[in-house]
Amino acid sequence: MSEICNEITAKAMRLGACGRLREGMDLTGLASLLHTPQGREWATVHDFPKVSDLLDFDRADLVLHRIFPDFAGEADNKGSDWVFTGPDTEATVKASGTDALHHITALDGASVRVEASGHAVVSVEVSATARVDIVNTDKTAIISCHRSVN
Repeated sequence: MSEICNEITAKAMRLGACGRLREGMDLTGLASLLHTPQGREWATVHDFPKVSDLLDFDRADLVLHRIFPDFAGEADNKGSDWVFTGPDTEATVKASGTDALHHITALDGASVRVEASGHAVVSVEVSATARVDIVNTDKTAIISCHRSVN
């Protein structure tokens, strides 16, 4: 797995990733950077990682790190941070409650439906190739959406 992580790191560095990214990082380290505000913004601007960059990872490991490649269905509510990537992604996220800020990132052609309710605060980052539909089901959610236009 370290070879795969090094390949992703090298590709991200060629695209101009920040200095916090370094060779030798494992999936946990890479995912933690992706889930930062700067990581989400950078990922949407560069539409990276693409699903093709993630094919050699075990899907369960990616999901454990809240990264969902080519995902279909309703995403679990076990966390408040989701990254969806891949043109075969047709996901639904139900964000509810005030216990956390809900972060949703859509990349590489992913289609995501966000159903927000219960005074949820939702932050959505969308790359130029992805699509997100947002429904404020009970009109109580606060939603911020940023779309990259490259």
